[in-house]
Amino acid sequence: MASMDDVSRKRADLESCLPGTIGRDTSLFDLALALYNRFVKDGKSGDLDEAIALLHDVLELRPPGHPDRASSLHFLAHRLSNRYDSQGVVADLEEAVTFGRAALELRPPGDPHREATLINLAYCLRKRFQKHALVHDLEEAIELRRAELDLRPPGHPSRSSSLHSLALYLSDRYDNQGTPTDLEEAVTLGRAALELRPPGNPNRGASLVNLTDYLRKRFRKNALIDDLEEVIKLHRALLELRPPGHPDRASSLHSLALRLSNRYDSQGTVADLEEAVTLGRAVLELRPPGNPHRSASLINLADYLQKRFRKHALIDDLEEVIGLQRSLLELRPPGHPDRASSLHSLAFHLSNRYESQGTVADLEEAVALGRAALELRPPGNPHHITSLTNLADYLRKKFQKRALIDDLEEAIELYRALLELRPPGHPDRASSLHLLALCLSDRYDSQGVVADLDEAVMLGRAALELRPSGNPNRAIELHRAALELHPPGHPSRSSSLHGLAFCFSDRYDNRGALADLEEAVTLGRAALELRPPGNPHRSVTLINLADYLWKRFRKNALINDLEEVIKLQRALLELRPPGHPDRASSLHLLALRLSIRYDSQGTVADLEEAVALGRAVLELRPPGNPHRSASLINLADYLQKRFRKHALIDDLEEVIGLQRALLELRPPGHPDRASSLHSLAFHLSNRYESQGTVADLEEAVTLGRAALELRPPGNPNRGASLVNLTDYLWKRFQKHALINDLDEVIKLHRALLELRPPGHPDRASSLHSLALRLSNRYDSQGTVADLEEAVMLGRAVLELRPLGNPHRSASLINLADYLRKRFRKHALISDLEEVIGLQRALLELRPPGHPDRASSLHSLAFHLLNRYDSQRAVADLEEAVILGHAALELRPPGHPDHCLSTKNLAIYLRKGFQNRTLVHDLENPIGLRRAALEFLPAGQPDRSVLLRSLALCLSNRYDSLGAAADLEEAITLGRTVLEFHPPGHPDRSICLYTLACDLKKRFQKYAMMHDLEDAIGLHRAALELRPSGHIDRASSLRSLVLCLADRYDNQGVIGDLEEAITLGRAALALYPPSHPSRASSLHDLALCLAKHFRHQPITADLHEAIALEQEALQLLAPGNPSYDVSRRCFTTYLQMKISPQVAVTSLSAPGVTHIDVNQTIRGFAFETLKTLPTRLLHTHSGVLCNRDAQISHFMRSSQHAQLLSACRTCAPDQQTKLIHTTVSGYFQFVTFSHRWGVDEPLLRNVEGRSIYDMSTIGGFGKLQAFCLRACEQNYLWAWSDTCCIDKDSSAELQEAIVNGLGVAGRSKSS
Repeated sequence: MASMDDVSRKRADLESCLPGTIGRDTSLFDLALALYNRFVKDGKSGDLDEAIALLHDVLELRPPGHPDRASSLHFLAHRLSNRYDSQGVVADLEEAVTFGRAALELRPPGDPHREATLINLAYCLRKRFQKHALVHDLEEAIELRRAELDLRPPGHPSRSSSLHSLALYLSDRYDNQGTPTDLEEAVTLGRAALELRPPGNPNRGASLVNLTDYLRKRFRKNALIDDLEEVIKLHRALLELRPPGHPDRASSLHSLALRLSNRYDSQGTVADLEEAVTLGRAVLELRPPGNPHRSASLINLADYLQKRFRKHALIDDLEEVIGLQRSLLELRPPGHPDRASSLHSLAFHLSNRYESQGTVADLEEAVALGRAALELRPPGNPHHITSLTNLADYLRKKFQKRALIDDLEEAIELYRALLELRPPGHPDRASSLHLLALCLSDRYDSQGVVADLDEAVMLGRAALELRPSGNPNRAIELHRAALELHPPGHPSRSSSLHGLAFCFSDRYDNRGALADLEEAVTLGRAALELRPPGNPHRSVTLINLADYLWKRFRKNALINDLEEVIKLQRALLELRPPGHPDRASSLHLLALRLSIRYDSQGTVADLEEAVALGRAVLELRPPGNPHRSASLINLADYLQKRFRKHALIDDLEEVIGLQRALLELRPPGHPDRASSLHSLAFHLSNRYESQGTVADLEEAVTLGRAALELRPPGNPNRGASLVNLTDYLWKRFQKHALINDLDEVIKLHRALLELRPPGHPDRASSLHSLALRLSNRYDSQGTVADLEEAVMLGRAVLELRPLGNPHRSASLINLADYLRKRFRKHALISDLEEVIGLQRALLELRPPGHPDRASSLHSLAFHLLNRYDSQRAVADLEEAVILGHAALELRPPGHPDHCLSTKNLAIYLRKGFQNRTLVHDLENPIGLRRAALEFLPAGQPDRSVLLRSLALCLSNRYDSLGAAADLEEAITLGRTVLEFHPPGHPDRSICLYTLACDLKKRFQKYAMMHDLEDAIGLHRAALELRPSGHIDRASSLRSLVLCLADRYDNQGVIGDLEEAITLGRAALALYPPSHPSRASSLHDLALCLAKHFRHQPITADLHEAIALEQEALQLLAPGNPSYDVSRRCFTTYLQMKISPQVAVTSLSAPGVTHIDVNQTIRGFAFETLKTLPTRLLHTHSGVLCNRDAQISHFMRSSQHAQLLSACRTCAPDQQTKLIHTTVSGYFQFVTFSHRWGVDEPLLRNVEGRSIYDMSTIGGFGKLQAFCLRACEQNYLWAWSDTCCIDKDSSAELQEAIVNGLGVAGRSKSS
């Protein structure tokens, strides 16, 4: 009613706008639009007619040049197209095309409405093509669709629609002209459209339907099974969009069943046929009587069941087929155009049931139906010949059953009629002559009329002339005839059986019908029985029967067939003793079949015998023998298999020798030279892997390139050559780290990928390999574009390896690795989130009991810890602990990774301690380290690492709880660790330093002088290992200063104080004005000078102390606790200057005030770093950091923020302990204990770059693995003697060699 009101209102508007009035064209247009809307709603053609008439009037009022003329032309063309669709008047379509073109001319490129006009005109031209089949209309429509697509670039909301339409038009042109490129483009565009219509998109169903159609056409064209596989996959996806109750579900079930049946025809997979039957029955249920598509469902289901009957010979299937055909016949009553087809099919299946069951009624009915079908297919009908053939066949069967001459007479007449329809030159004339001859022969047998026999002979000869030598049917007919003349007992029967078997085998080779091969085997066995040992023809029968069985084994893979082949070959070998000219051939074939059985069964005795026989063959085929090449190839193959089994290098050496001999037999120009080059290269590469001889690898590369040159684009073996050459070059890159090799590998992988387009079964493998090598190049060169492409390709691989794919796990692992690298590069949390998602998916693929589950638990825990470090979400840390426990449970004591899991879990728990500052969180790391030590015997290299780590944890717990037992044990462990690091060990200085620090703590607790004496002695020893120029010399000087000052306070030996002053000045000289530890050193030295002034009042000492403390105050900010200490000392020194009686004993107030603890934390961090190496590797980023960078990392960290907060809320006497524990834990690091090799990275190689962006070859790869391992174990910092010192500084290098390189107190070896 609303539309009626709208039309009435627009009519009133038009009546008020008289002709000639401005705006009348708009009123006409508005009324036309209202009428069209009502037409769409109510379907009344009168409304559409009036709307078109009004639009014509509008067009007259908008002459050329009018700004709205293009709009009028466009809408008029659109309405005319609508009327053509509704009424079929061709003139409307012609006019629509004309107006559409005119509108397009008025809407040039850049016009906002050009897009709509392109669409409408293309639609009209396609309609006209469908009407008149003029290809130029379709050509124009395609060009318009291309122009439309250009206006909808990637990201445009309607791009998928344009891709969809263009694909459809190209498919139309392929149907019309058969140009494969149109179909290829349609597939590409269809896939692109589908990607833009993900699950949930309302148009996804249409894209799935069309893409399946294009791929089905391509399968019919090229018979590539991948296309059919994709069609089936898409049909399954479409079926999911059409759940039970959906109006199109029956259509989807029908299409999926049909394609599964096609795949069965191609592949022979019975499961496909079973599913097709199931789906076909489901379709039939959804299309009950009365449904217009029921007939098609009956036909297809009958076809699937007929195929299953042919496969399994189950009579129930044939019964159901006949029932379905009867139902179909009921739907096609007399007069129906397809009734003849139904009569024909039902007769055919009844005839099949007669052959299976022998029920004469079936044959009678088949004859009756065949006659009825023939009546409906008179001469001239394209199916007349088929009906003649089948009816004649039914009548001949009936004659053979009942011996009624009338049936035979009728069959002869039908065959004569059939022969007339197959004149000379017809491809089936020989078959008609043959069949007619058989019937005439039958009538001669029945009635004895010689003319029938004469005619039969004449027709038989004519049939043979049309089947020249080589035609399989001709030979089979002759041998069958011969066999009939040689009944059992006849001396020539074995020859006939032998010859007929051979012919069936030939026909199997030609047509692939398994029934022919089965018959060949049966006949061959029968022939062999008639040719017992001693028969001169037994050898040839053994050979042929072995051949038939071998073919059947290759088809069905039944081991019994192969067993029989080997048995026959052994029997044949006995007939060919040494000296027999064919003995080599028998040895060769027996060896080959034994090798195949080894491949199938894995029985080593078969392989050993194959090698022995292969060598015997080669001796019988000396140089010059035409079969020597084959013998060289096979023997090399057997030896290669044995090498893979037992890894005996002698076998591989012999293989290479044989391949070289083979290559000599195939000089340049030989058609098989490429194959020999390829094989020799492959085996040399194997020897390189086994022996490490670089010359083998170099030769493999050279030969691989030569093979590739002989296999240009288009060669079917080019892909294999590309694969192998990439492998050799990759190995060479791993050896020498020459970037040119890696570049070539990537280039070859790209070429290989082009040979494996979308849909190729190995495309995922190529994408996977290319991504991996791009990631390797990123590691080497740091080119971010390589990493980005690796991520993109890794995602593409994962899409091609869905759930259930055996390689999905590897794809998840690699993609997670690429994203992890990108996270380290850009620190984008989304990458880390995706990594964690992938690791969770991987863990789902490794359920409890899976051998790699512990590895997945380990990796997921590691990445969760990374996210915790980035986001500070405690849930991540807690889950990492849970996963670490789970991994440890799967790696019990005795497991090779038990210690690793123990250490990792300890790291997670220590993180928990640092996060919550709860001592009980430190208990588990200590317990775990103790447990790990139980499985590391004395002398094991990791034992000292764990001892040092345990000592650190105990020392930390002492700082927190003050339990003397912890400190005692830490000292005991420290002494043990020192024994593991004798003089000359690079880590001895850190062991000395750490033990000295713990002894000083015990001195502070018990004031036992021997502890302080030991500490001073250890600090002196450490200082000797840190000569002038050593990065840690300043920290050793300062620690020794403090110990000497303590001894002076206890014993009053002025020499200690004077030495402390001397060493303090030396330490201060190593701290420039900008150094964060300078203020502390100034204060320490000032305190010593003030004490010296108190002992011996030399004014210069006091003045110097005042000046030093003054400088310290300038370096410290007011509010800093250290500032307050220095200020208090400074005022004391001034009072001493003014009033000498002021005591000095209060100068070293140990507490830290609560004012601005941030500076105190920073100062403590600098003091801690004095005890660490100058340079450390940041394991998260892979960047080498100096102390400033290390402090910068700490001051930005969440640990610093939490420490700052905790210090501001805790008691002042707890601040120092809390600061010490947190800062020490943050800067804990690992050291790289390793054996130097070639290409070790030096300082100049890594400065300013991430080691993760460098090559993975040699020392670089080793360093990366070390840092990654450290990162996995939750160490933020790492140190290596390869790159953390300046090897280009002869002084620094010489000092490192002579004195050993000291590292910080809380390091671990790895």
